Amino acid sequence: MRILFICRDYRNKKDGGSVGTRKNLRLLQSIGAEVIEFLIPTPTLMTRLKNIIFRESYGNTIKLAAELKRHLSEDYQLLFFDGSYYGEYLRYAAERQFKICCFFHNVEYIYYWGKYKYSGRLQDKIMINYIRHNEKLCIKYATVCFTVNERDSDDLLKIYGRPADMLLPTAFDSISKSTLQAAICESSLNTSPYVLFIGSKFYANCEGMNFLINDVANKIKYPIKVVGDICEVYRDKQNLPHNVEMVGVIDDLLPYYSNALAVLAPIFSGSGLKTKVVEGLRYGKYIIGTIEAFQGIPQNVINKVGKLCNDAHDYINTINNLPPTPLINENSLEIFNKLFSFDAISMRLKEYIRYLINEKR
Repeated sequence: MRILFICRDYRNKKDGGSVGTRKNLRLLQSIGAEVIEFLIPTPTLMTRLKNIIFRESYGNTIKLAAELKRHLSEDYQLLFFDGSYYGEYLRYAAERQFKICCFFHNVEYIYYWGKYKYSGRLQDKIMINYIRHNEKLCIKYATVCFTVNERDSDDLLKIYGRPADMLLPTAFDSISKSTLQAAICESSLNTSPYVLFIGSKFYANCEGMNFLINDVANKIKYPIKVVGDICEVYRDKQNLPHNVEMVGVIDDLLPYYSNALAVLAPIFSGSGLKTKVVEGLRYGKYIIGTIEAFQGIPQNVINKVGKLCNDAHDYINTINNLPPTPLINENSLEIFNKLFSFDAISMRLKEYIRYLINEKR
């Protein structure tokens, strides 16, 4: 089986979208397919403007379009578009009778509405109609649409008239309990209890960080360690609460996750499945999150893996009542291995792709 995997250039990037792209690529490779990557380079500003003005697919240039057409003259059983920026590319592929899969990392139309409300910037407002056009074409021409959770599938149905054909959540390799225990014992981070916030510097994480700084940090007894490039936004801020530590970008998350009392996920807007929440489960963590943060996590297990908190009062009380031990939540590990482990998701995708390949278009 030969699959052409079309995606933005994810190399040297650590944002949630790039994590999802790597996961999707590896999932396809895990089912025994020969996967050929078609990487779309990060476009120049002029290319971006041209794409938006003419409602073209992300990164489209004359050279790139010619290269994609050359690829589509080859023999592939399946095209896999990673993301919903590629509507015109899907239209062209559909005309050539390819079976097409489109993976929605989130509903970008909703994402950009939220981003515009937060930033008020004209460029974010312009993106709303641009991405709606592309997503509409993806829905129209894709043979199969994947979303990471049921909420996003419902949003696709509400906005574009078609739900997802399959839910394919974020997946990671499992970590053994013994590895987590060793990380707790060996790390210098276990000298004093703390809670953890991890994130990139996109708007929903900044909303959550502002909430922690302004409404929560000064009223809790534990320090908050902040990891990720979101720290760049706050590094030079004056008068940060004394118990907020901006750690920055690190190569190894294991010590920070393993030794945290809980993972904080005060996410109030956005779409998709939150990488920090799935990662937290992977590391056996207790998750303190909002309704938005727990999207994609079955409601009947939320109280086993963490606490639903939607305001400062709930966050403060929950954090202050955290016991200093244990650092491993067995329920979080169990739910992760059952629903979000790479092996579990890979098996589901393999069965579905076999069905898709054998089914008449």
